[in-house]
Amino acid sequence: MKTKRLIVLLFATTAILLTACTKEKEYNVPVPNILGTWVDDDGSGVVVSWTFKSNKTGNEHLIVSYNGVTLRDYTINFTYSQHENYVDFKNDNKEWTYDVTVTGNHMRLGNAEDGYFELTKQ
Repeated sequence: MKTKRLIVLLFATTAILLTACTKEKEYNVPVPNILGTWVDDDGSGVVVSWTFKSNKTGNEHLIVSYNGVTLRDYTINFTYSQHENYVDFKNDNKEWTYDVTVTGNHMRLGNAEDGYFELTKQ
């Protein structure tokens, strides 16, 4: 009789331990594909484009024009590392982080402090 109780107790303990040790589900958030050139041109004379290359380098290009005359044209080069829903940027002058979401050919890039770019893939 003691042997039966011992065996039942052993099985019950084993079942509890195996249940308690099961691995939690891992939720993998897909990383959006940001490679390529993305443009924000709302027709106001300010055109911003962001280019992301597979070697983790890229640039932001800004053109400001008025009546067909270019008033400002500059490019910022950077390196980047991409995570689930944000991108870390770095260049010679600073480091910054932007949230990123991609839906089809539309990208929203930015943060609450700097504002957001609404970009279309080219």
